[in-house]
Amino acid sequence: MKKGIATMAIALGLFALAFEFTDVPPGHWAAEAVYDLAREGIVEGFPDGTFRGNEPLTRYQMAMMIWRLLKSGKLGGMDEEALKDLATEIEALKADVKGLKARLEALGTYPTRRSQRLRKLIDRLELLVQALDKEHKTILALKDRTEDLDVRLSTLEAQVLEDRSQLEALTDLLGLINDDTIATKARVDALAKELGRYATKEEVGQALKDYARALEREVQKRLELLAADIGEVREKLEGLEEVKPVLEAVQERGGLRDLEVEAAYRVHRNGGVDFGKGNLFGASSLTAANAGHLAARATYTNWGKTFTLGARLALDGTGLVFHSVWGTDGRTAIYAGKVRPDFDAYLLHRVQDYPVPGVHLEHEGDFGFSLFGAADGALGARAGLSPLSGVDLLAAYASSPTEGMALVGAKVDVGFVKADLRAYYRPASDELGGYVEARVGEALEGDYRRFPAWSAATFLSDRLEGPFLMDQEGWRLAGRGDLLGVRAEAEVASFTLGGTAYAYRGAYAGYGAGVVRVGPFYRQALRAGTEQVEIPDGRGGTYTGGYGLRVELDGIDGLTAWGEYGEYPGVGWKANLYLDYAGTLGGFDLRGVLR
Repeated sequence: MKKGIATMAIALGLFALAFEFTDVPPGHWAAEAVYDLAREGIVEGFPDGTFRGNEPLTRYQMAMMIWRLLKSGKLGGMDEEALKDLATEIEALKADVKGLKARLEALGTYPTRRSQRLRKLIDRLELLVQALDKEHKTILALKDRTEDLDVRLSTLEAQVLEDRSQLEALTDLLGLINDDTIATKARVDALAKELGRYATKEEVGQALKDYARALEREVQKRLELLAADIGEVREKLEGLEEVKPVLEAVQERGGLRDLEVEAAYRVHRNGGVDFGKGNLFGASSLTAANAGHLAARATYTNWGKTFTLGARLALDGTGLVFHSVWGTDGRTAIYAGKVRPDFDAYLLHRVQDYPVPGVHLEHEGDFGFSLFGAADGALGARAGLSPLSGVDLLAAYASSPTEGMALVGAKVDVGFVKADLRAYYRPASDELGGYVEARVGEALEGDYRRFPAWSAATFLSDRLEGPFLMDQEGWRLAGRGDLLGVRAEAEVASFTLGGTAYAYRGAYAGYGAGVVRVGPFYRQALRAGTEQVEIPDGRGGTYTGGYGLRVELDGIDGLTAWGEYGEYPGVGWKANLYLDYAGTLGGFDLRGVLR
């Protein structure tokens, strides 16, 4: 019973504050509970050394004792068995109080002073038991909350340990990044020192001015010689003035005006060289082809209208053979024999002659059209219309005994907005394909394309020279701009090509100082979610991944030059250089590429 009462005292805190209290003698019925609580620091006495156990308990005193109990961690010591015993004792007290009340009622209706005091005591005891019952329930709720807090504390401790390990790993990573940053700064300083050896903007400008002065003197000399030649020609033309009326009359009436005959023989060697992509040695083997032709062209004028007729003979291994004949009045032309129709960069696009003889008719104008037919049954028709300024519409169809393809398209060029739309339909497989490209000024451009796994034969062509490869679907968005000397460029793309998923995102910001522009770049090229140093771009070119520093030469006519130093996936740190120059020197056209 004492154990239960002590437990209730812990829960309710119905005791005063001290280790040794003058008003709690050792033989007191609650002495053991009071001094145990004092030793645990749950209760304290008053400054005068008393416990004052008979005084009422304030809410502040109860709050302090419950707070000390929770903070000491002793509440968890009340196990399930102790709490059950406490509940049993409380029920027993309820029964005892009820019995006392019944006995008191049995004493009679004439209360004495002693019975009145006893009734008041029983009423206070009943209130105390009710308070004990209520506090017992509160203890159960606090126990549940304490167990929940223990679980949360364990989870929090595990999370703290995990965060600590991640923080240590992050600290190591920051150390590595700091080392890389120091190394990169050293490389940038070395690169800046190397750039200091090149010519400045003023030196380049002075060289161009000197070249312009020399060119001006040469042009002036040539003009003087040309003026002398013009004087001689004028003197000779003055002697022909009397023939002029006769020539004008012949021209007005008509007749043969011009006749040309051309003969050529060509030996061709091709090693697959492609300077535009920096591929100096193509993968294809050397090929050789000998070709020749004999052609004649006559221009005829009839009452102000001009007609041109032509014929061509080709040279092959057996000798001269018929190739083609043609005629035109400047707007309409007809070709017969070996012809090369060209409806679109994809559709019926012939770089070589169509393999069998055919007829090709073309008409140019606001409503232009083209018709084609060949001996193997191939047919084609194309029509173009310009209903508004800057808007061109296109429709075409071409077929052979085994293939067929329809095309509709539109091209818009209105102010700073440009767009090109092409849609293709193949009836044999019920497949659609095409693309749309759009550009807004020089700041923003993008495209969407979708093509099945078609080939050149599907389009009745011998080569596909459109902007996109076949067997792909995806999009691209790119933007650029200049602000306060900083040029910013960004591009993102996502597409599938040949059944493989590709993605690209890149950005560059360069600051211009004279003809030199320097800035960081970042590019990420993904193939099936894995970073690559290079992936195809779906347009016949490539995207490259990596990050580092880029240097450009800007503002020099005819020259495209840049250099990069960065880290590339699977390659490491590497320097790249690209130079492309196209210009004239001494009357010669020059083109040079270094990569």
